[in-house]
Amino acid sequence: MLKRVSRSWLLEVLRADPRTPVRVWSARHRDALRCAHRTGRLSGNHGHAFGRYRDPQPDDPDPPSPYDWMRRRMVERMPGFSGDYPVWAWLKRPSTRPSVWRHAAGEATVLVSAIVPRQRILLSDFDDWHAVLNNGYLSRTEAEDAAVEAAGAPTAAQRRAGWTRIFQVGRLRTPAEVEWRGPGLFVQACIDRVHLGEIVRVVERPHGRRDSGGGAPRKMAVEQAW
Repeated sequence: MLKRVSRSWLLEVLRADPRTPVRVWSARHRDALRCAHRTGRLSGNHGHAFGRYRDPQPDDPDPPSPYDWMRRRMVERMPGFSGDYPVWAWLKRPSTRPSVWRHAAGEATVLVSAIVPRQRILLSDFDDWHAVLNNGYLSRTEAEDAAVEAAGAPTAAQRRAGWTRIFQVGRLRTPAEVEWRGPGLFVQACIDRVHLGEIVRVVERPHGRRDSGGGAPRKMAVEQAW
């Protein structure tokens, strides 16, 4: 579903004036759009946010959920942050091929495209984000990972300090880093609210399923102006 962002485009977004409009894409459940019509905005739903880690570490028995951790980083880095859970989005339009969508988008039934100011977007590395999701240590290279393991299990403070590396998008990685973590071009955008007037296009997944007879898949989405 995800596509790499070119480094030139990523650097352009990173260096942009805070008021610069940036186009983003977010896979959402149809109900989220219904809610947006009532509230005037898309926002993360507190009731559907993931809970705390299932396997807390001995030195960290009550860690925050990874989504609370991200929200706290938005508080630190985003002036005027609303306090809502973010809208998860991408800088490049994801694939909407039926087989890819069903595998990657889960229960999301629409792809929303919006144009929002750069100042309400916090960019991070999608692959590195999984260290936060798994409450693990984010090493840059295999050698660093081996050294950390040899020194003993990293503490909660060490793990969380390393997590901030997910925001170092746009940095040119060394060959060893690319081999261990990838090129760093799968970039996610956490957005503080998407207002109804900022939504410019919606692609809706049809209700029908793909034919099981092996024929050509049905057209998955009809693109509509919002």
